Amino acid sequence: MNSGWTKNGFVYLLILVAAAALFFSIFPQGERSQTVDITTVAGWVKRGEVESIRVRGNDLLIKHKGQTVMSRKEDGVSLTKTLLALGVPQERLRNLDYRVEPTGQWGNWLALLGTLLPLI
Repeated sequence: MNSGWTKNGFVYLLILVAAAALFFSIFPQGERSQTVDITTVAGWVKRGEVESIRVRGNDLLIKHKGQTVMSRKEDGVSLTKTLLALGVPQERLRNLDYRVEPTGQWGNWLALLGTLLPLI
């Protein structure tokens, strides 16, 4: 009798964790940043107004004049190729502080839980 309650409790716990992860992925915590298009970012880089760029998947976090703004790049194309195609000189790219950061893994875990949860 006790093992059935434990199994059900485990399933409810998994459902609760999945719901919390879904909630936090839909409603991310923290401040909202302004979104600009990649052409505007290329213009800023040409003029030397960008302090740094962080690339996470296709999302870009740009530090511009003390503010953090967001943008997106094309899927499957590197940021440097995109900026070069938009007319940014090679010298500006050499001096640009940009880093590629790993993407979050919550989407993978939620997909795995969604697949395995019905089997429990």
